[in-house]
Amino acid sequence: MTIARTTRARALRAGLAAVAAGAVVAAVLAVPANTARASGEWTVQPAPPTVGDSALLAVAAASPGAVWTGGYQFERPNDHPCLGVVCWSLPALLNPTLQRWDGAAWHWLNTPGMPDLGRILRLDAVSVSDLWAVGMRYSEYSDEGPDYIAHFTGTTSTELQAPTGLDHIAALAADQQGAWLAGTANARYNGSPVYRWNGLAWIPYSLAATISGLSERTPDDVWAVGADANGAPYAARYDGSSWRTVTPPQLANARGTLLSVLPLGPDDVWATGYTTAGEQRVDRSYHWDGTAWQEAAAPGGAHFGGALADDRTGGLWATVDSGTLAGTSDLLHYADGTWRREATVSGSKTSITALAHVPGTGTVWAVGARDGAPFAISRG
Repeated sequence: MTIARTTRARALRAGLAAVAAGAVVAAVLAVPANTARASGEWTVQPAPPTVGDSALLAVAAASPGAVWTGGYQFERPNDHPCLGVVCWSLPALLNPTLQRWDGAAWHWLNTPGMPDLGRILRLDAVSVSDLWAVGMRYSEYSDEGPDYIAHFTGTTSTELQAPTGLDHIAALAADQQGAWLAGTANARYNGSPVYRWNGLAWIPYSLAATISGLSERTPDDVWAVGADANGAPYAARYDGSSWRTVTPPQLANARGTLLSVLPLGPDDVWATGYTTAGEQRVDRSYHWDGTAWQEAAAPGGAHFGGALADDRTGGLWATVDSGTLAGTSDLLHYADGTWRREATVSGSKTSITALAHVPGTGTVWAVGARDGAPFAISRG
């Protein structure tokens, strides 16, 4: 893909690269020997170095020495230029950040085809040398642009053209043979909400829904959740050859959406979401035990965010949708048959947006932003 860039964008990229390089050196040298212990047994990790207002929006892990985070940095606030009495608004501009933690320090990764004007939204790690990333581009005049997809294998990084039939990518799941993308079908191109990369092309799968969450346990056990064409919660499972609807029966005739899904075994699948009645929103989780769906309410009117992670002790961690731009540092924890809201760190202006379990361990990473800077914690 060839992307035309303005002189201003090229100058910004050059200046940002120079500043970022200095920031990386300073940050690596400044990493403390011992990280600080946060409340609730969460450990504050050294934050990846960035420039200017920044936030982490995605995290993925393949091992304790292979943890990736992505998001944005060097945010330019909204501009409101005027010519006489005529004024207009220019959107905030963001630049991508994608970095890898090797157990001791952070290392920058290039984002091929998107060195500036964009952000990383989702990550999925197949192995220590195989990572997929999804993001979104920006322009000088629009705060939303084309979707961005990249695949990193060893020392090679490749940008892939997004399927034209997908209007918005909301979910990513990858494996050794390829990757799944899901979101909103682009009606102008007779698109589909789910696509599979087979190494050569994106193959569409027609589901009568808009997909919010997607997760793969094995190539023949892939789950997708969202809302159907009537605005009702929706769930589907791919068995290696076709998709079939598996929406929890408790959600029949309801309005709402399922936000995220996490299959841990053939008889151990979790989904979270909400139903609405008028202006009231009620959040619940749903667990498939191989025979039936069981539901559990979110605590105290809390709202689920879009991320789930296994806590490796029979429970789950989930992000919280606080309903505010400031976000929250709280997480929802399912243990002993009940969801509880738990604080991770003290202080305000902290927002946690993404979770990842480190394979082969009991460790979970959580990332977000704190006071306009990257923020990362872990537990286990």
